[in-house]
Amino acid sequence: MSSEQLLDLVARFRASVGDHPLGTFIAVLAVLWAVSRLTRARVHIPPRLAIIAASLAIAVYAAIVVWYVSTSSYYDFAEPTVACIAWLFHRGQPIYHSLDAAERYSHMYGPLAFIIPGGFLALVGPSIAASKAVGALAALLSVAAVYALVRSARGNDRDAIALTGVFAVLCLMDRNASFWIRPDSLSLLFASLSLLAAAVVKRGWLAAIAVGICAGVLLNLKLTGPLYALPAFGVLIARFGIAPAIVAATTTAVGAVVPFVTFGNVSIENYLVWVRTSAANGLVFSIFRHNVEWALFLLLPLVPAAFARRWLSLGVIVGVAGVAIAASKPGAGPYHLLPFWPAIIYAIALTGWNATRTAFVTAAVIVASLQQIYFVAITRSADADVAVDDLTRIVRENPNRSIAMGYANAGERSTFVRPLLVFGGQPYPIDAPAVQEFEMSRLDIPSATLDALRRCEVDIWLIPKDARPFDGPNKYPSMDLAPLFPESFKDAFVHAYERDADAGGPRTFDVWRCRRAHGDH
Repeated sequence: MSSEQLLDLVARFRASVGDHPLGTFIAVLAVLWAVSRLTRARVHIPPRLAIIAASLAIAVYAAIVVWYVSTSSYYDFAEPTVACIAWLFHRGQPIYHSLDAAERYSHMYGPLAFIIPGGFLALVGPSIAASKAVGALAALLSVAAVYALVRSARGNDRDAIALTGVFAVLCLMDRNASFWIRPDSLSLLFASLSLLAAAVVKRGWLAAIAVGICAGVLLNLKLTGPLYALPAFGVLIARFGIAPAIVAATTTAVGAVVPFVTFGNVSIENYLVWVRTSAANGLVFSIFRHNVEWALFLLLPLVPAAFARRWLSLGVIVGVAGVAIAASKPGAGPYHLLPFWPAIIYAIALTGWNATRTAFVTAAVIVASLQQIYFVAITRSADADVAVDDLTRIVRENPNRSIAMGYANAGERSTFVRPLLVFGGQPYPIDAPAVQEFEMSRLDIPSATLDALRRCEVDIWLIPKDARPFDGPNKYPSMDLAPLFPESFKDAFVHAYERDADAGGPRTFDVWRCRRAHGDH
């Protein structure tokens, strides 16, 4: 069997099993029940073996996180977008441009999804590895926070290690959103910290302020962010009563406006425009149904805690229900439920283990294994080093020229190295994922964008090798494969630019130069 056939087989199992954890759980539970009936013995995992397995899970998770940071490019299409806009923010450009601006890159993520990575890049220096380190650090700090949370509930290191290992496995189920440079990794961290603050801080008012700050950060990562803090609010109410929860909610409201009043290039008006525009795209029933399946799987370990820990359980259930609905918009999905895993682990820590939870963890291990085999194989097969080398050489050979990344139906992954251009001070006029979202919202490419093309405001565009510039469909199912870029855009581009046949050497990109300036080279 060839490597391609093996990868295809893994992809099939990943789709049929890895995307359906509830069905996998039911199958595992049936097998465990049958084994116990046949052997007349309860399925039991020795504590020593559980600790070894948990330690291995934590080590594997950390190894995958660190390995991913060391790779040359990104896996998920939104990661280069976040990295680019984060550095644009640091350079003083707006996170949210206006509807009629020539630039086409704004997204409905909250401002801290870009401000936090932008600050980190400014501190350590911009690079692809540094940008991915933001998500990686968030993931590893989440593991530490969950360990401290379980340690506070169980009072011993053995149980803390065991349940932290379960948490690592659960994170590996969610297609690695836990450590990608997306709002999800940061949401996981601050959901963990909010729960830790609510559970361990001894003074009610101090716990309330800490929970409120975390909830404010979550709100400024995603508009649905405060739903991830509801479990922490539940713990806060159970420990200290309603008054601290009101203080926490007030702190959240104050924190919500901080980025918009602190930074001149973060416009609340434009942000709300993009949020309303995206919200108008509606919900997709098939995604909602998938979210419900994952939500039911997530809530399984909560059942024994439902009455014993009413406020915690209520916070989880309401939060999960709200996210399952909100994450049914086009392009979303069950990975949005990721920040609830710390609350599930905490519920297990408070109420103990049972056979159902053994089946739950076994199913999680199966799903996580399929996800990671596929993830590692795809990441290793992407020849990102070639794209990085080509881009670096083109920039070096064209000093004092503005260079931007273009797109096409082919070679999508080669465009993932585009943050290197932005990190080097180059413009970022077009983000394909943003245009895809705008088009689904029935927003046309504005005349200012076409005028910028006709004026050759960018000297050079890099287009995936041997592809027609800006060709290809919008990949959202509701768009029925409509062209991502309209003919008016493509016509304006080919009238203003021509492929440089003399630019020999690049294996990944074609160089398209402004026709007026081509004679200068």
